[in-house]
Amino acid sequence: MEPLVSICLPVYNTSLYLKQCLESLYNQTIADKCEFIIVNDCSTANSLEVINKVTSRYNNLSIKIISHNYNKGVAGARNTALEVATGKYCLHLDSDDWCELNYAETLANLAEKENADIVTSFFDFTPPESYDYVKGLLNHEFPVTSWTRLIRRDLFLKNNIKWVEGINVGEDPIISCKLFYFANKVVATPVKLYHYRENRDVS
Repeated sequence: MEPLVSICLPVYNTSLYLKQCLESLYNQTIADKCEFIIVNDCSTANSLEVINKVTSRYNNLSIKIISHNYNKGVAGARNTALEVATGKYCLHLDSDDWCELNYAETLANLAEKENADIVTSFFDFTPPESYDYVKGLLNHEFPVTSWTRLIRRDLFLKNNIKWVEGINVGEDPIISCKLFYFANKVVATPVKLYHYRENRDVS
């Protein structure tokens, strides 16, 4: 039976914040319906040690830890996670952030209810159904990120959508425009369920 949500996390030298991030994922209210894909992108600090230590306390969950042989950057790490994901939906996060424990459940329930390809959160407004998401992205009307959205995995597969490896700054607008273009239905929630760490001190 496929998991409902594949939660994908690229990791590179974020050990200071990684425990909080992982615990916010592993304690999701629908953790039993999720698979967790952690991609260690050749961290040079003790990120892998933190991953293994925290993960060892969650033997009841479906957790895959993948280590790259060389650093591919965040785009490459997200692609690695996507390649092994088996869930109906994908949820991508950054490893120095954290989320509310009902993050996956809230977005997945809305996706199922609305039969949506994309459910986006972290909005201060809820746009009308006729809202042009591609134009909104280009006009910077809302955050252009991968980590605010639950995305139907088939949307990536059927349209051959991947992150452009080698582009690790500004990679989100490129893939977001493609996803929104091919999506049949996008819905949004104004509820803020994700916590972005503005001042990053990775190690």
